[in-house]
Amino acid sequence: MHFARRLPSVAEYFEFILGLSKSENYLNILDLSGLPAEVRAVCVGVISRLCFDFKYWDLDPESIPLNLVLEEAHTYIPEESDSKFNIAKERVERIAKEGRKYGIGLTVVTQRPSNVSTTVLSQCGTYIALRLTNDLDQNKIKRLLPDTLAGQVDFLPSLRDGEAFVSGDSINLPRKVQFKVPSPMPRSNDVRYHISWKSGKPSSYSLKSLVDSWHKRDKSK
Repeated sequence: MHFARRLPSVAEYFEFILGLSKSENYLNILDLSGLPAEVRAVCVGVISRLCFDFKYWDLDPESIPLNLVLEEAHTYIPEESDSKFNIAKERVERIAKEGRKYGIGLTVVTQRPSNVSTTVLSQCGTYIALRLTNDLDQNKIKRLLPDTLAGQVDFLPSLRDGEAFVSGDSINLPRKVQFKVPSPMPRSNDVRYHISWKSGKPSSYSLKSLVDSWHKRDKSK
């Protein structure tokens, strides 16, 4: 016998996606990195629309305020006009322009600010800029800051690891800050090719496990 799987109700879906279940974590990470760019853009657009509508119909914006953190934002809300990104850009830009009054905000994270929608970035209240060596990225940040602060971003190429220039509503005066070292450290260091090529693959390396994880879309191992 085959039993049809019951689809979750809208209320149950939001309990899951907003972390409002019994555990009440209030934090959910949706990993869309393995999806093609055009599919990822559609997913971001749909999720953004659902979250905006959820807060639009919430009569008290302070009941469950939301903040969407958009990692690698340049891959789905680019500055360029391309139909495959329209759904994501339209939804995210609406949140950037109207979200505050409904209790939904954005944290836009990118390594290439020059490639991110200016409409979104111009609505941000606080800017945290780490080391930027590309002229296009530096000029984009300069245009977003008040004229009196534009000259202060000239030192962006010389910032060290963990240093950043912060300006906006969250800080009294624009300044350079030093972030604490995260624990545990992210695995973001450059790959040491010369060591790997010299010593060969690790003894515990399993190509079968890699392929299995690939098929299951599971990076937890």
